[in-house]
Amino acid sequence: MRRLIQKLFPISYPYRPALLHPRVSNVVHHLLQQDHKEVTNLFDGLSSCEISLLNEGVSELVQQDDLLDSWFDDSNGPALSCLLRGTIMLKRAWYYRGWGRGEDVSDDRFGRMYWALDMALNSLAPIVDHPKYGSEACARLIKVQKGLDASWDDIDAVLNQMWSFENINLIGETNYLIASCEKWLGSHDKMFQFAKDRASYRSDHPELGALLAVAHYERHMYLERFDEDQTAADKYKSNPAIIDDLLSNRSHLLETTNSPKDSYVFAHNIFAGVLSEFGQYELAMPHFEAIGSSASPYPWHFIGIHRLQHMYNKAMSYAS
Repeated sequence: MRRLIQKLFPISYPYRPALLHPRVSNVVHHLLQQDHKEVTNLFDGLSSCEISLLNEGVSELVQQDDLLDSWFDDSNGPALSCLLRGTIMLKRAWYYRGWGRGEDVSDDRFGRMYWALDMALNSLAPIVDHPKYGSEACARLIKVQKGLDASWDDIDAVLNQMWSFENINLIGETNYLIASCEKWLGSHDKMFQFAKDRASYRSDHPELGALLAVAHYERHMYLERFDEDQTAADKYKSNPAIIDDLLSNRSHLLETTNSPKDSYVFAHNIFAGVLSEFGQYELAMPHFEAIGSSASPYPWHFIGIHRLQHMYNKAMSYAS
């Protein structure tokens, strides 16, 4: 009955980072009020997955470069101030860079980007071994290092540090995979090898299967936007072998029903977006159902936030 109602009366499905976690709006409010004690209280008692969701939502909404400076206090502030400042400045770096290929970005934009990345680096690096926030700091630091063209030794060191924590951080895994791709510091082969290696653990960690979906999307995007070969891009996303690979790597995720939704919300976002982009709306439908209202920045910033409502409606038209 619920699916039938969704099919007949599609809901508005906007992109709202505040919906990634129920505490996002409260954290932003108290940050703006400089009420750091209450911000700390709002992060207390959260799982590592909830911290990642909350951190992601807050960093999408804060638009001020210096909001965390006093609390950060030249790395003398608490670990939470370092994490929030680092993640916010990482988001600001990509805001300053803007969209498009590297050769299309002006020197002025790159200057502001590198300034923000350096601020993020100085915020995140001191807390990579923190027992509560270290995993999330590593996840964000990998993307900072990618933007700064760090060596693979340095990036791998942060990845290994992230892996030393018990939880899986899919944002960090995705950041490493994208750093490995052709358009950044690696190659298509390096990207797919990492994705396959990590997805091989999907029986124990179902969310890791989403890394193959990221790899296929990045390969398609390279054909479309860098090689500017639309014919090859269309052939890639309609290749039955590619679709089969996506399906085999999502199977454990769809079979998992006894874990908190937030543990896998990023993975469901990836599959919903990539399957929709590849024209597989019926296959994307259960992932949209799992997401609820928690649409995440990746992959929608790249696929196009303006396409989210259309893709949701197309997928939910298959609800029965």
